[in-house]
Amino acid sequence: MGNATIFILLEEGIDIMFIRLRESLKRDKRLISKGRAEAYQEAYQEAYREMQAAWEQRRREAEAKGIEFNEPRPEPPKNKKS
Repeated sequence: MGNATIFILLEEGIDIMFIRLRESLKRDKRLISKGRAEAYQEAYQEAYREMQAAWEQRRREAEAKGIEFNEPRPEPPKNKKS
């Protein structure tokens, strides 16, 4: 094998490595973005459950004391795009 042939093979190999690296980075970026969106959604749902539990506790306390409770039930979180 001549030097030119070896050089071409090395050059092509490096090009393929960089193409795969770029594809891998794009895939990682998509996965990270998807993971963040899911984490935000879970955080909103958890916050809503906590707000609803606190509201329910206040309602029960008012009921036990015989006090009128007219506080509106918390609204569920909107689907937020991130």
